[in-house]
Amino acid sequence: MSGGASRETWSFDADGRPLVLRRDRPGSPDPAAMGREAGLLASAARAGVPVPGLADHGDDLDGTPYMIMERLSGETIPRRLLRDERFAGVRPGLARELGGILARLHTMSPVPGLPDDDALAALTEHYAAFEARPAVELALRWLDEHRPAAGRRTVVHGDFRNGNLMISPGGVTGVLDWELTHAGDPAEDLGWLCVKAWRFGSPHPVGGFGTRDDLLAGYAAAGGVPPTLEELHWWEVYGTVRWTILCRHQAERYLSGSDPSIEYAVLGRKVCEQEHDLLLALGLTEQTTVPDPLESAVTPENAPHDRPDAHALIDAVGRSSRRPSSPTTASASMPASPRPPCAWPAGNSFSATPTESLIRTV
Repeated sequence: MSGGASRETWSFDADGRPLVLRRDRPGSPDPAAMGREAGLLASAARAGVPVPGLADHGDDLDGTPYMIMERLSGETIPRRLLRDERFAGVRPGLARELGGILARLHTMSPVPGLPDDDALAALTEHYAAFEARPAVELALRWLDEHRPAAGRRTVVHGDFRNGNLMISPGGVTGVLDWELTHAGDPAEDLGWLCVKAWRFGSPHPVGGFGTRDDLLAGYAAAGGVPPTLEELHWWEVYGTVRWTILCRHQAERYLSGSDPSIEYAVLGRKVCEQEHDLLLALGLTEQTTVPDPLESAVTPENAPHDRPDAHALIDAVGRSSRRPSSPTTASASMPASPRPPCAWPAGNSFSATPTESLIRTV
């Protein structure tokens, strides 16, 4: 299945039961981390957090650690969650619902081996491995000077955001991707959900769904002690710095030649975008709307190509990217191509089929 940068993900059915297999990529096994994530899923379920049921996990499936869980129904792709009409009814209540889920998540029993570092010190140390960037330097200085008083420490999901949440028209069906879970200030999860990158173009600050007030009201209604708006803002700035550095870290995997993934290359191109988001979060610049050049584009009369023109082709690409793939068949009015079809080599067919509802985007 597509989605997920650090592990392989496969969708399959066993005895009629829809399941998902996640396993470490060959060459980078981490059995302790996989076992820890399995324990977190069990702990989350006991705390009332919606998570996929755990079917099995272990240290060796074809040489790598693995985990098998139930396949949930719903959608994770932010663009669809924020724009599709089928989610119009659930969107207004999601900020409050997510606040309630986080309140329950922060009551989870910890599992052995959870990282428990000072958040700002660890972030600063991670940043020191890369070149200096003025926007990041300014933000780190601001974070150090405005740091809120230390509060209680709980289990922190670490990546609770739009894109890691399975959502149906009825609400949230699952919290996914527990790989970055650690012990820390629970306000970190609330701030991370509000980072601008996870709004995907929406004007609403909480994952693109709703307001901070709704998020904190849902958190309080479920028994959580919400941070002040000032504390929440600190964690939003922290989260934006963190995402900037994570993008730079992932880009290094591509730049160093250790992994040619286009995903890592694209993340490197997003670093400067996150630097601008930092300046926005610190109030040092303002949002500017850049006109879409395609809106004013005019096709010259002497264009060297026949119809359809470039505008129609771009529209066609957009439509095809939203349409589920299907086998190509020859039309009765169009002879089939004389070239032989591409086929998988013998012995390399797969029964696992990608499930679009579990595809995740960055």
